[in-house]
Amino acid sequence: MHVWFAQPLLATSLQFPLYSEGILVFINSFLLSSPLIMVAASLTVAQETKDTPGTEPVQFRPKAFTGKLTPYDLEKVFQENKKKKEQGKALSYSSFIVKEFSDRYYPMAKFKWHRTSGSFRNVGIRKKANNTVQEVFLSWWSQSDSLQWGFFHGELERTTKANRFAIIADAEVGRKIKNSLLDRKLIGDPKDATDVFSYRTKSFTTESKTSSLKFPNKAFGETRYGVSVGEKVYFFTSKGEESK
Repeated sequence: MHVWFAQPLLATSLQFPLYSEGILVFINSFLLSSPLIMVAASLTVAQETKDTPGTEPVQFRPKAFTGKLTPYDLEKVFQENKKKKEQGKALSYSSFIVKEFSDRYYPMAKFKWHRTSGSFRNVGIRKKANNTVQEVFLSWWSQSDSLQWGFFHGELERTTKANRFAIIADAEVGRKIKNSLLDRKLIGDPKDATDVFSYRTKSFTTESKTSSLKFPNKAFGETRYGVSVGEKVYFFTSKGEESK
């Protein structure tokens, strides 16, 4: 048994040992419970609309996943670390976790994976059917004196159609949300919304293993809709009611 099996918290680092990661784990856990804010997500698929030339639509990502997205080839990184493991070399177990997560919850999906704010936070982006772009957010942290790992799983979807409100499947809910924004004078026209998306999350725990994790069959929380206007985001319930 190698030293990183005895210390699963350190096993998520890019190289061993990095003893400062205990602080990062605390920060990561804290950020996941913080309010969500607006950021620019430049690597999502652009919507089919005539925005001002040379500008990027302001799009939402959870606060814990802000910052530059660094793309990587999950399968390639996974195979490289699998080989290192067989050779008894120092390695990153992050690729094992993301790989097992993806195979468990999205077995047929092909994501373009990115890291942000360190190896604990990963973002998968893919184009789905019906002009929909899906973003998956995955992060983890140590808890229960390193006996368990806590996981955050977020799922966001937006449309590539010119009508950004098309992501809201229920037409009546879509009208209710637009009317709420118009009545409060947050927008003068639906086209003033720079981003519209659906968003749902869940959190769960697993054993503090570095591979062969048993990801639970836990349902997401209620789907919420978000509408970005300038640098602010307004949330609504699945029924179109105002939400925080």
